[in-house]
Amino acid sequence: MELLLLFYFINRLNVKWKCYIGIMLLALIVCRLMNKFLPLDDYGIIGRHIKMIIIDVNIFMMGCFFSKYDVFNVIINKIDKYRMGAIACLVSLIVPILVRAYIPMIGITELIFVPIFIIGIVYICKFRFISNYLEFLGKHSMNLWLIHSFFIYYFLNGITFIYDSPIVMFIIVTVLSLTCSLIIEYSKKIINNICYN
Repeated sequence: MELLLLFYFINRLNVKWKCYIGIMLLALIVCRLMNKFLPLDDYGIIGRHIKMIIIDVNIFMMGCFFSKYDVFNVIINKIDKYRMGAIACLVSLIVPILVRAYIPMIGITELIFVPIFIIGIVYICKFRFISNYLEFLGKHSMNLWLIHSFFIYYFLNGITFIYDSPIVMFIIVTVLSLTCSLIIEYSKKIINNICYN
């Protein structure tokens, strides 16, 4: 609800992109100071809720900025103009993963590296094969998100953790979760056909 109200005011802002960045930086500083100096943890669930809103304001404002000023397309066009597509794509996909794996996470690192990663994803979606694959995974993303923890913690974790390689573990969990998702979607079609025909 609070972010909906914030969206209303952000949508009404009629400023140039440099001014919007200044507003975002000011909001970032104010929010960080509020989180640091206000004793919100002392107020139980209400304090935690306010703390999450303060954290989410920066992420929300950045999303609005990227949407309002069409930042992804501007960056992709610049990458294409200078013919740096492959290099920019690799860097924007690999660096955020390495940062996430090896540098302690603070809110500011995510504000910087998540958009960089998304730029890489947006760029590789220009290739039809990858776009189709990601679209396929997108259709199953909710099921994958809901199912994957069962294979990590409860069912078949002997198979999931058979190797010490995180890449192999990721592939096994993804294949098992995707298989279940396909079965669920197929079952939904059958049930819909029975109920509505």
